[in-house]
Amino acid sequence: MEGKLAEAAREFAAINTPAAKQLLEFANLRLHPDERLVALATNLSQPRLGPHPSQLLTDFRFTFISPETGMPRRTKAATPLIDWLQVWRGSSPPGSTIAAWRTHPDTPWLIAALTSVNQQDSSVPELLAAAPPSRQSPTMQPACRTPPPRATGSLAPSP
Repeated sequence: MEGKLAEAAREFAAINTPAAKQLLEFANLRLHPDERLVALATNLSQPRLGPHPSQLLTDFRFTFISPETGMPRRTKAATPLIDWLQVWRGSSPPGSTIAAWRTHPDTPWLIAALTSVNQQDSSVPELLAAAPPSRQSPTMQPACRTPPPRATGSLAPSP
């Protein structure tokens, strides 16, 4: 099957129509999911998403989320966006969120860390101290909780 898809991809590459480009992209998603996932994550991380942002997001979600489990697929692909989403979705080992935040001490990783720890976790004071003063409030601490159940198909954790 892969040989036929690769052959079709080569043939469609020579056709310069929107429909042919969409079929070629679909074939490439199936033939090279890790490579396409990296390319899609890189494109999604750009300040401007280009002329078809909804298709870009759809392709990323199709490639990143397993329809069977609703969880991120096991992949060797790595970009900052993929790493963050895997931590956010709870598909990383316990404690890795704090380690990831310490490696990338910026707001997205801080949010992921705050939402993945229990209120009694010894890291909570450090995490709260790292929040910008305008974002520290009494409502921030209750956001600390245990990781969400792993049953939804959304990219964001369940409330």
